[in-house]
Amino acid sequence: EDKGGIRRRPPEEDERTGALVRDTRSEDAMRRVVLALDWTPNTTHSGLYVAKERGYFEQEGLDVKLVSPHVTGYKITPINLLDAGEADFALGTSEAIYGYSATSPKPKLQAVASVMARDISRIVTLKEDGIDRPAKLDGQYYASYASRFEGVVVKKLIQNDGGKGTFIECVAEDNDTWNMFLERESSACWVLLHWEGVEASMKGIELNMFALDDYGLGYTFLEVIFARTEKLEEDPDLAESFLRACRKGYTEAAKDPAAAAEMFMTAVAKEYKDHPVTLDVELVRRSQEIISQYFLDEDGVWGRFDRRCVDRNIDWLSDNGLLTRLIDSCSPNVGEGSSSGEPEGWGSDERIPREELDSRRTFTNRYLDNC
Repeated sequence: EDKGGIRRRPPEEDERTGALVRDTRSEDAMRRVVLALDWTPNTTHSGLYVAKERGYFEQEGLDVKLVSPHVTGYKITPINLLDAGEADFALGTSEAIYGYSATSPKPKLQAVASVMARDISRIVTLKEDGIDRPAKLDGQYYASYASRFEGVVVKKLIQNDGGKGTFIECVAEDNDTWNMFLERESSACWVLLHWEGVEASMKGIELNMFALDDYGLGYTFLEVIFARTEKLEEDPDLAESFLRACRKGYTEAAKDPAAAAEMFMTAVAKEYKDHPVTLDVELVRRSQEIISQYFLDEDGVWGRFDRRCVDRNIDWLSDNGLLTRLIDSCSPNVGEGSSSGEPEGWGSDERIPREELDSRRTFTNRYLDNC
């Protein structure tokens, strides 16, 4: 394939392992690409590491580096790296797209792929505490990431179940909400079924799980790959090449979770020799079995945004007064903070009219459709 005027041989396949073998003679032609991860490497990222191990990025002429925030002690976010021009792509939640792009003069962001086809998150409580419905969270402590919409989502969840929505939101150190919850410093937190949910099962911890859809919230947790809009427009071929390799990796992870788990652990060990990541082998294997069921949509395709889901999210955020140009403020002190400020207290000039947010501009299938 012709990349930057240099023709590369397609990678050959190792007859013993089936892995793609790098054509080292063309290594100088490889284009360096950096993807900033949202969290310490976990099975959410497994398709990316499968793509690295199998040589799918190299097949596209790309030398891809996956940057984990644990290396900097979570002091630098994926968006920070994009903003500084130190990353080409980043992984995170959909609310980053709304929040960051709405606040001028920050660069506009565009989501180019959805990592999972369905919501794999839940808000949980301990069964032994007797908080078996969201309404019972009134007056309770909630372990929070203090992300842009988190507090209001939890508040609406409680209210939709008949409660007042008067919970106490506490921000965990290093965003470690799960340990804050396990140490009984909070009564609830937001988790992922394939990670904290698996860990709880392995430890014999029984949880009540509340899915947003079950309580009429029109908001869906989306994990997405995104980039700066102007960079995508300048070089659409890069996005297509990158996503083509990602799609191969995630599709393979979906179809063979056992192999994906092993490749993920092998790749992480190689990638972070200077900043080792401790992985529980059994947790990774069980986790991969679950998340692999969420990677592909009902047509067996990875990455495409469901336009109805995205529009429903934007409609819900707009209807609840959450689409604003405000920069959210929360206390810098550990254990304090809030993302549940009252929308009715915000000026109308701070809100973004719904018609200004075209989901096709912020969440696009363009690059996947072309790859």
